[in-house]
Amino acid sequence: MKTTLSLILTASLAGSALAQNQPAPTPAPAPAPAAPAPKANDEP
Repeated sequence: MKTTLSLILTASLAGSALAQNQPAPTPAPAPAPAAPAPKANDEP
């Protein structure tokens, strides 16, 4: 389960960083919105 959360967190941070054109922010605000939708990141 930790691996899944880690992948989601990484994907979320990467998405946020790309969207803002800035380095990935602190992983604190990311885990909240990333956890409830693990499959959303897997499926386009």
